[in-house]
Amino acid sequence: MRLLKLFISSIGILFSAFVSVGYLLTNRMMFIKKKDPSTIYEREILLNEEQRNWYERVPKKDIQIDSKHGYTIHATVIQTINAPRYVVFSHGVTETRLSSIQFAMLFEQFGYNAIIYDQRRHGNSGGKTTSFGYYEKVDLQAVVQYVKHWKGPDVEIGVHGVSMGAATAILYGGTYEHHPLSFIVADCPFSSFSKQITHIAQGDTSPYWTERAVQLANLFIHWRDGYTLSEVSPIRVVDKVDVPILFIHTLEDTFILPEMSEDLYEAAKEPKQLVLLPKGKHALGYRKNREAYRNAIADFLQHVKKD
Repeated sequence: MRLLKLFISSIGILFSAFVSVGYLLTNRMMFIKKKDPSTIYEREILLNEEQRNWYERVPKKDIQIDSKHGYTIHATVIQTINAPRYVVFSHGVTETRLSSIQFAMLFEQFGYNAIIYDQRRHGNSGGKTTSFGYYEKVDLQAVVQYVKHWKGPDVEIGVHGVSMGAATAILYGGTYEHHPLSFIVADCPFSSFSKQITHIAQGDTSPYWTERAVQLANLFIHWRDGYTLSEVSPIRVVDKVDVPILFIHTLEDTFILPEMSEDLYEAAKEPKQLVLLPKGKHALGYRKNREAYRNAIADFLQHVKKD
């Protein structure tokens, strides 16, 4: 009887440890710590005179879009061009729509208006968890459909995404048939979220335990948030994207490795372009290579822009 009690107690302890580790791993994913919005505002507006002056002078309107998941997506329409051409900007994890201002300014030079929006659980948008593209792609669909319904069948819509936002753009383009997009620009996307979290964990755990941790996280993320890590894999759907894609990555990016963009490029259908920039850590490609980044966008749009 004593051995049986000891056995049951041991099983209980192991199960409790299993659940605790599973919750810890998935909490770090689902409720990833975000940047302070005031820090982003200071970086993008207060301390950036060029962006501040531009953002203050352009006609803009804050809008609210209903998510299919039951919350509100907060967005801003920036209307500077008298033409039915729009780019929807999908920002990275921990950021807000303000980090997209730099790209809205860039695309204005090529005749595009902008829709910047807050991803779920970021900025002013609702949503309880971050899913790194799984649920975010549904919100991106809602934003794109808003533009389509607002401006009609002749509107040209592109998507520019950074990091998680780039993965979201690919997942959207490769998941939904008959979408109205004309192009996608994917700046430093991950190819597979499982591989990405494994890469991050490599710094302080062995490959053996990293693999086990990913398997455990996959089990708990499915139980807690309704999807599996394999469903957050742009590499699995990029070949279904039927519009031109420009992949941009910096060679100095050690957070999401440039090899991930190279893999996505190889798997994507034509027409496609890949630009590897020499300078800049993660998500800093434009800030550190402004002329080269602009030239890459100009060359890409030359082949996709409607008259």
